[in-house]
Amino acid sequence: MEPQGQGLQKVMQERKAGKKLVVFLPYKASMWDSLESIWMAAERDRAHCRTMVIAIPYADLAPDGTPAKWHYEADQFPKYVPVIHYESVDLEALHPDAIFVHNPYDNYNNVTSVDARYYSENLRKQTDCLVYVPYYVTSGGMGEFQRYMASYDNFDFIIAQAEAGMTYYAESVRQKLLPLGSPKLDKVVRLAENPPAPPESWRKKLAGRKVYFYNTSLSGFLQDTGRFLQKMRYVFEMFRGREDACLIWRPHPLLESTVRSMRPGYLADYEALRDMFVREDIGIYDTTPEIEPTIALSDVYLGDAGTSVTALFGAAGKPLFLFNDRLHELPAPEDWRSLLPAMLPSGEKETWIVTPANQLWGQGADGAYHFAAQLSRYTSGGYFLGAYERYGKVFICPGNGEEVLVFDHGTLRHIALPKADMPYPGRFAGALADDRYLFLLPLRYPYLIRIDLRTEELVQVQGVQQRFVAHLSDMDWFFGGSLLKDGLLYLASPLRPEVLVLAEDTLDSQVVQLGQGKEGINVIAADGDDLYLLPLAGTGVLRWNPKKGSLRTYDAAIEGFSCFHPAFQAPCNGQAFSSAAFSEEEIVLAPNWGSHFVAIDKATGKARDWQPPAPLMEDGGDYFYTGSHGVFTRRIGGSVYHYMNWNTRRLYRVDVAAKSCREVLLQFDPDEVRARDAGFDRLTEWIQYGCEENAIHTLPDLLDGKLPGKPYDADAERAAYGESAANVGTCGEKIYAWLRQHLAQTDGRRTEEMK
Repeated sequence: MEPQGQGLQKVMQERKAGKKLVVFLPYKASMWDSLESIWMAAERDRAHCRTMVIAIPYADLAPDGTPAKWHYEADQFPKYVPVIHYESVDLEALHPDAIFVHNPYDNYNNVTSVDARYYSENLRKQTDCLVYVPYYVTSGGMGEFQRYMASYDNFDFIIAQAEAGMTYYAESVRQKLLPLGSPKLDKVVRLAENPPAPPESWRKKLAGRKVYFYNTSLSGFLQDTGRFLQKMRYVFEMFRGREDACLIWRPHPLLESTVRSMRPGYLADYEALRDMFVREDIGIYDTTPEIEPTIALSDVYLGDAGTSVTALFGAAGKPLFLFNDRLHELPAPEDWRSLLPAMLPSGEKETWIVTPANQLWGQGADGAYHFAAQLSRYTSGGYFLGAYERYGKVFICPGNGEEVLVFDHGTLRHIALPKADMPYPGRFAGALADDRYLFLLPLRYPYLIRIDLRTEELVQVQGVQQRFVAHLSDMDWFFGGSLLKDGLLYLASPLRPEVLVLAEDTLDSQVVQLGQGKEGINVIAADGDDLYLLPLAGTGVLRWNPKKGSLRTYDAAIEGFSCFHPAFQAPCNGQAFSSAAFSEEEIVLAPNWGSHFVAIDKATGKARDWQPPAPLMEDGGDYFYTGSHGVFTRRIGGSVYHYMNWNTRRLYRVDVAAKSCREVLLQFDPDEVRARDAGFDRLTEWIQYGCEENAIHTLPDLLDGKLPGKPYDADAERAAYGESAANVGTCGEKIYAWLRQHLAQTDGRRTEEMK
């Protein structure tokens, strides 16, 4: 029914009789699932409610932000949804009792935009209850850019997926949040329990085969577009010709628009892959408007973790095989070493190692490392980073964890840290320890923590994070250099040549300004009483002697030296060096994002290319990727250092004066490493359950049913994902019940005001 003329009069008559008018404004048919179960609940209550589903137009944006092509998808909604044309409705005249939307971006999106008439600042004038329901669903985390948007000020209420997830939103928004769940999960659970009939063109391809759903997300595509396209080709090749498996490839609905607007240089490559997939009939190219029917017909999820589709599969109780988009070839025999840690605690002997699986391994009498303890229920996510052995105990330091663990004669004890409202990853930047104290260095965590290693007494120190950490944007967090030496903790600013110096016993502090420069400090390294401060940006190196008060500047720039940002895949001017080693005459700087080792003559200041022994710059390939080269981990004596090559997970003993090196074997039994790899398990609080692709868990082994580790457990998966969502399966009913109560209370207040 079109709400014009008699139709509009009928709506007005119904409202006078006490019915509430609830309007839903979807723009993409593929995102209607974020509103559907609310609409269904309201539609069932026809005695009290009149609903309208009004599909609204949207535009793909050109790179300059102007509309390139307009779309109107009313004909793509499910046939049981009575979609009303937007031009037939005057929302201002109707003034609905409530309006639900799933688009919070207004004019801040770089890819698409709804018609400006439907920006939140305009809709708020047309109703007394404007509600935003997120178009996405999460596995526990949420992107920082969604923490606060200008449109949030215009919404009266925002639906949150769970009470625990409310902390992801800015504090100013939280009073608007209703932790009632996600309608998207309602639909996927309903269809998973009663799968629909597949489209006729799919039936032959699905018959008798295990069905793999391949999701190509926007975040994965934008992060490293070239690698992402290589991954697509690898996946297609793995399925080509298989008779036992069917691949359903479902690109994100906005993927092609994103290629055209944000990565136009890759458009031809993307189109060639798409056309090859279709032409060679590798699988099913899914462009249907709704994702949930396809999920119901699928058996396994394939794709990266940074997408809401993972939560849909988790709620449906179907396995998730999470891709590393850099991996586009089978592992070599030694690539299992990529599961070993890339970093070791600065200055420590290598007796104890914490692996990326949050496991503690110790060096045995045979010189090899063996499993000692599982440190977390999560098997990924960097919850623990390093271990320090003191007084017969091993203190295990958190990265994303909320506690310090003590491995004491074979048992684990927990030292809880003060609670802090910070749900995102990146709690701590690292840790430093001497014989008396352990210091936990903050990143997002608001305090510096000092732990007495004898008594285990904990002290929190405020005011450090503001000087030690730079929060430049939602995605850019940096911390400065740090050093613990002679009873003093040095913490440098990443933004300016400034060092906070704390006495470790009294925690008395002072801030030291180092010259008139403008660059921040990324690394502090000691050579006797001289401290060398390496820059966050540029190639300027400071030599500071706190006892003498002297300061000297060196320039490490040499011909051909450059830096490359690993995440943005572009040249940059940042984080050139990771660490420093010293001989009597020279400073040797190890590259971080830089292209060369650099040696500087201490006396003359002249910089030169330092050609290292070959293994120090060896690249182990994509399975080992860390985005950096390596680091000098500790000084053995004189000009002899240990150096960890992050890109091969190999440790070397290097004499920087003699320019000689030999490998220090980190001996692991590959069979024991494989046996301790998790398989399908709890991953992180942000990705609740699944199996991660790596050198042990490969796509061919998944297809052949040969994955090591724990087998998939549907009940464990549903329980894990249930922790990150309220009212799974009944969310729409709960939201509508809340709305009825809210509107009744609003009417009651108005009646009282009229009296």
